[in-house]
Amino acid sequence: MGAASCCEAHRLRKPCEIKTELSGDWLNQGPLTPSTVSPTPGAAMSPSWDRMSSRVPHDPEHELEWSIVADSIDEDELFKLRELHQVLQDCELHPTCRRKPLHRQAQTLLRFLRARDGDVLKAERMFRDMLEWRHTFDVDGKVHSWRRELERHRTRRARLCKRFAIEEQICNDKHGIPVRLLRLGVADSAGMIREFGQEAILVDSLSKLEWTHEQIRNAMFRCRKLIRGQIQILDVGDYGDVPNWTGRMWNNLRLGPDIYKVFDGNYPETVRKVFIISHPAHIR
Repeated sequence: MGAASCCEAHRLRKPCEIKTELSGDWLNQGPLTPSTVSPTPGAAMSPSWDRMSSRVPHDPEHELEWSIVADSIDEDELFKLRELHQVLQDCELHPTCRRKPLHRQAQTLLRFLRARDGDVLKAERMFRDMLEWRHTFDVDGKVHSWRRELERHRTRRARLCKRFAIEEQICNDKHGIPVRLLRLGVADSAGMIREFGQEAILVDSLSKLEWTHEQIRNAMFRCRKLIRGQIQILDVGDYGDVPNWTGRMWNNLRLGPDIYKVFDGNYPETVRKVFIISHPAHIR
C-alpha cells in the first residue's frame, strides 16, 4: 500500500459517506487495460522550459517531466532531487535502466526521495536496491507473462484468479487515475496461496502496481501537475456470504506483511488517500 506517510486513513461507516475526488464522467470512459497508454511525454515541451533550464538537469528527453516536478516542489527539495539524480547517473549501465531509464525520471526519483524523508543517501540505497530486485526477480518478464495468461483465460489459476478477485478499479478520480477497491472482508489469503502459490499472488499484485504507476505518470503529463498516488478504498465488511471472517482476517494480517515489504521497498508513493469502510463496531 506504499509508505504510511503518503496515506490518510479515513474511517467511514458506509460507502455512501465517502467523499472522494471522483470525476463526473468516469462512467463514459472505456475499460481500464494495461494497453492503454498516453503519448510519449518527451514529445511535448513545457512552455516554462526557458526559465526552468537553469534549475534542473539538462535532459531533453525528460525536460517536460523535470519542469512539472520542479514547479510542484520547493527549492530545498528540488536541490536534493538534483543531488539524487546526480549520484545515480552510473545506473545507466544497469540492465533495468537500459530497458527503462528510471534513473532519469524526476517523478520516480522524487518518490524514493520522499520515501526516505529527504535523505539522499538512504534514497540512493533504496533506489539501487529496487533496480537490482527488478532485474533479479525479472519483474517486467513475469508481469508480461501473467497478463497474457489472464487475457487468454485458459489456465486453471487464471480462471480462479478472475473468479475470486477482490480488487477492482471502480472509477477514475478527477485526475483520471483509477480508484481502487480492495474487498479485504471477503479475501482468503491462505486459500489463494494454497491454490496459486505465493509467487503468483505476488506477480498479480505487481501487475496491478505497475499499471497504477503508469496511470499516475500519465496523469502527471496530462494535467501538468505532480500527483502523489491513487485513492484506495478498503472494504473490510463481514456481509455473511463468506464464512469465517475472523479467521480469514487474521490470515490476511499474518501473510500480508511479507508482500507489503516488497510493495513499500519498490513502489513508494502508491497511495494518496485511503478510505476504510464497513468495519465492525468492535474495531472502530
